[in-house]
Amino acid sequence: MIVGGSEQNGHDFGWQFGNWQLQGVDGIREDLRYWYPDDEEFEKQWAAYPCKDYPSAMGTNAIFFGGTDPGRFVPTYMIYSAKVRPDIYLITQNALADNTYMDVMRDLYGDQIWIPSPIDSGKAFRQYMDAKSNAGVIQDNGKIQVSGVAEVMKINGILSEMIFDHNQSRTETRTDEKNRPVGSAAVYDDPQIDLETGHPPLRSFYVEESYTLPWMYPYLTPHGLIMKINNKPTPLTKEMISNDTAFWNWYCDRLMNDERFMRDITARKTFSKLRTAIANLYSVKGYGKEAEYALRQAIDLYDISPEANQRLANLLLSQGRRNEAVELLSGFLEKDPKNEGMEGYYNRLKELEQVYNRCDQLWKQSQTGKLTDREYFELIELLYRTGKGAQGRIMAAQLLNRPDITSEMATYLAGILQALRDYDMAEAAMQKCIQIAPASPSGWINLAAVQLMRNKVNEAFISLRKAVELGGEPVRNMLRKDKRFDPVRKSREFQQIAPQIQPADGNLPLIGLPGM
Repeated sequence: MIVGGSEQNGHDFGWQFGNWQLQGVDGIREDLRYWYPDDEEFEKQWAAYPCKDYPSAMGTNAIFFGGTDPGRFVPTYMIYSAKVRPDIYLITQNALADNTYMDVMRDLYGDQIWIPSPIDSGKAFRQYMDAKSNAGVIQDNGKIQVSGVAEVMKINGILSEMIFDHNQSRTETRTDEKNRPVGSAAVYDDPQIDLETGHPPLRSFYVEESYTLPWMYPYLTPHGLIMKINNKPTPLTKEMISNDTAFWNWYCDRLMNDERFMRDITARKTFSKLRTAIANLYSVKGYGKEAEYALRQAIDLYDISPEANQRLANLLLSQGRRNEAVELLSGFLEKDPKNEGMEGYYNRLKELEQVYNRCDQLWKQSQTGKLTDREYFELIELLYRTGKGAQGRIMAAQLLNRPDITSEMATYLAGILQALRDYDMAEAAMQKCIQIAPASPSGWINLAAVQLMRNKVNEAFISLRKAVELGGEPVRNMLRKDKRFDPVRKSREFQQIAPQIQPADGNLPLIGLPGM
């Protein structure tokens, strides 16, 4: 199986990639005319093109975020060497956090559009730090560094949104050395002032996606090979979906029946990635059917695309089509058996399949009332793990209302729910434990721990005081060592409940607490 390689003999897929992004349907018609110089054959080919006004050309002086390597370098060539749409501003969203790259952007575009200054970049970094728990942030000799692509892309996302916000309207027209508007004035130039609003026209934005930037998704709509970032949140319409589907049906048919495309692995990867990005847009906006259709086209374009196959598997899983997801990945690994990342994902999927099967088995048993207590606990946990948390909560509530429930059962259930991060139900389980065994210091301590997880600090201190009231000094000793209370250990309230006592030898006495 060939998984790499590129050759450009006798074809121009790179040109199509760039020209159709920048010029839209005008570029498509232009290329068809070039490929089919005979008028009759050209008219035949153009008649077969399904949507004569889609995708439109990029707006005048648009900002184009190019993410992948082809998405950055091919349009750069088209704009600056081939002079196709030289009015377009090309920026890669992947390097906005890089100071050297931003210096280049400021030198290139800073007198024409708003580009983040070093101060703005600092603001973006502080915003990133304020929004996270410092995972992925390391310190090296006192300098803070961000590690991992996902973390860096969060900063890039903040900076790209700044560029979008600050460049909405425009007044400039890019000109050449003779002060003439660049681009094709007859097609692309438009008035400086919108006659209806009296304001400068809104700028157009487009993106060729590499990594997803969540802020963009409310604004995105399909735009041929790429996506348009609309100036306001824009829902998908039937017309948008119809145009997108018709365009890609036409283009996939051309590509898949061209032996030159089938032998160019780089071209196949590149166009598959473009279709995958639009499929992800459908998925994020809740269009599962359209997302699946687009992902299957992406896999047709390049059948061993890890991203397209994994996204389709995730989509199938979300729809409960687990067997199809396993079959899909099994087929992928037959073609690319040394792909360790996908092999690991496949193995996790197989394990998850066992979890789902066990959950289905126990659920059927529960309908007949033939579950042991241990199986009942297991089913609650599996329901949560398989995305059926609402059913799991119902079963947990039913268990807590059983007349034969013991304090041990309630405590065990609370532990399961805490591990599943359902802290409100875990608190309900510990409240049940206290109701059954109100004289148990350990019950009050466990209740306090759950209350603290729910940020109910005052209630947690009340529960701890009750535990100390019931258990005395042995309870205080337990609290001094219980790491669950580290967040409040230095607080005045906690010190009043369990003050630190240092014996002469510096060691705390170890006193056991019966029943804990």
